[in-house]
Parts: sequence; C-alpha cells; structure tokens
Amino acid sequence: MVKIEKEIELTPYELAKEVWDKDDDEQAIFFSALGRCFYEAQGKGIAQLDYIAMNVNLDDKGKWFIKTLLNEMMVK
Repeated sequence: MVKIEKEIELTPYELAKEVWDKDDDEQAIFFSALGRCFYEAQGKGIAQLDYIAMNVNLDDKGKWFIKTLLNEMMVK
C-alpha cells in the first residue's frame, strides 16, 4: 500500500459541497463516520448541536439544518 498525504485548504462550504456531490454510497460512508463521531462524544453530541445552534456564525439555513437534526433525534 502506498500512502500519499496532501494538505489542502477548503472553505466550510467547499467541504460541504464536496460531501454533498458524492454518490449515495460515499455519502452513506461519510454519515456513518459522522454518526460514529457523534456517538463517541458520549452524550455530548446533542449538547454540541445546541451550542452550535446559538453560534453567531450560523446563518438561517444552518440553523434550519441543525434544528431539523435535533428535532429528528428528539423524536427517536
């Protein structure tokens, strides 16, 4: 196996677009990894989303997305 590391700079929007433009299999792998990070936060994941929801850098679309995630998690 050959390992190549590169450092690239992406804006948060570019990173989001990069994930969003992947096919459904690649997105599933990404969201599985994100879910693992959330789970490994040992109950702090929802608190983190609440904290992010109050951040001044979060625009209306971001607030909608975070609130949608939180509402879905609270229903389950």
